[in-house]
Amino acid sequence: MPLFARLLPRHLEIIYEINRRFLDEVRVRYPADDGRVARMSLIDEHGERFVRMAHLATVGSHAVNGVAALHSELLRRDVLRDFAEFEPEKFCNVTNGVTPRRFLRVANPRLAALLTETVGDAGSRTSSSCAASRRAADDAGFRAAWREVKLAAKRDLAGVILAPRRRRGRPRLAVRRAGPSASTSTSASTSTRST
Repeated sequence: MPLFARLLPRHLEIIYEINRRFLDEVRVRYPADDGRVARMSLIDEHGERFVRMAHLATVGSHAVNGVAALHSELLRRDVLRDFAEFEPEKFCNVTNGVTPRRFLRVANPRLAALLTETVGDAGSRTSSSCAASRRAADDAGFRAAWREVKLAAKRDLAGVILAPRRRRGRPRLAVRRAGPSASTSTSASTSTRST
């Protein structure tokens, strides 16, 4: 809090005011529950004081949402229980609909294709695909293909990063190729001092 107060004194004043108004509402709803008031405060008063950022975000939001149904339930049941009891309508579960399989297909289509070729539909959670994944991890050919896919993705990223440099006319940085052909042997030279 001392650093916050020194660097952002007006922000801290605003947080204190939000906290005062919010706790007034909590005290009206739960008049004899000082423990609940302390738990819901935006400022932790136990030991060194600090701003409870999750509490501040909850108070300042119209809706609180987890990234999945399980996460939303954990927020409601454990992490922000007092807040969920105070304003249950604020807590919801809406996911963005991006499954790991869809994300993988967009983010790394080569890896998605390798997994689909090896274990079936990439991202499938069937027991047979999990067993196939374990078998594939032990296969030297699969591991080599995995490394090739990773290297291709790194090269793609390097190309994106270096593209502005090339457009500005700066010399191209060498991207080292992995594998036995890329290794170079260096011999240590020793110099002798004449006495």
